[in-house]
Amino acid sequence: MKGHFFKCPFFVYFFGNFLYNRSMKIWAKLITAGKIRKQFVYEKEERLTYSRFFDYLADICHELDIPTPVLLKTHIFNFAKFNHVKFVQREIRRGNHYDGIIMDPPSYGRGPKGEIWKIEESIHPFIKLCTQLLSDDPLFFLVNSYTTGLAPAVLTYMISLELKQYKGHVEAQEIGLPVKSTGLVLPCGASGRWQSDNV
Repeated sequence: MKGHFFKCPFFVYFFGNFLYNRSMKIWAKLITAGKIRKQFVYEKEERLTYSRFFDYLADICHELDIPTPVLLKTHIFNFAKFNHVKFVQREIRRGNHYDGIIMDPPSYGRGPKGEIWKIEESIHPFIKLCTQLLSDDPLFFLVNSYTTGLAPAVLTYMISLELKQYKGHVEAQEIGLPVKSTGLVLPCGASGRWQSDNV
């Protein structure tokens, strides 16, 4: 694949609507001849803005050691309004399949056309949709959630239900931050992982 939304020799993949979130995460890959040559995650604790987008792109290209492509305002708008559900639906229509999926969805998001993402209501249908992208012999399926209301048992149930056709097992745990002053752990969410028995 040669870029997503603009012409450049890497594929950018991300979750969330960065026009409305206060932080962003961009997964950049350099792909040549169908193989991943380099990849890294670009993170910023700030909202995506048009004025800074060129800086983000330049940083990514520098990290991948490639020239910065020509970028138009139209490309920036398309990048900003990216919808992960529509992306998955397009990938399904194109017949693309993946051996593994890692998702890190936001707890809440609102799209430019009033679309609303609430993880408690949307995550199960999205997991079910994503399973259609899996290959015949997938390796893993990982879901990270930073919503304390989504318990590990719930993640285990959803992942087990939607991947029951594959031979594998599911593990889920709480995500937490240790608090030095109390010696306790502050709950921050949960992580659930399905892994093939063939790995």
